[in-house]
Amino acid sequence: MQQTKGSLVRKGSLVMWNVKGSLDYGELGVVTSVKELTLNEEFDVVWADGTVTEYDHSQIQHQNIKVVKF
Repeated sequence: MQQTKGSLVRKGSLVMWNVKGSLDYGELGVVTSVKELTLNEEFDVVWADGTVTEYDHSQIQHQNIKVVKF
């Protein structure tokens, strides 16, 4: 697994949806790709229900996504 310098996640990281009050709270997913951009980092998560969603690092900083296993 490759890790980008200063990356908050890497390909293969296990993550959890951490928005209390959300119907999806606690759902687990796996990071499938990480794209390092000039000012930001984007990553794709495939969730346990099969949904694939793209996020940026602000979702981790705002604690909407919690990294369970780096």
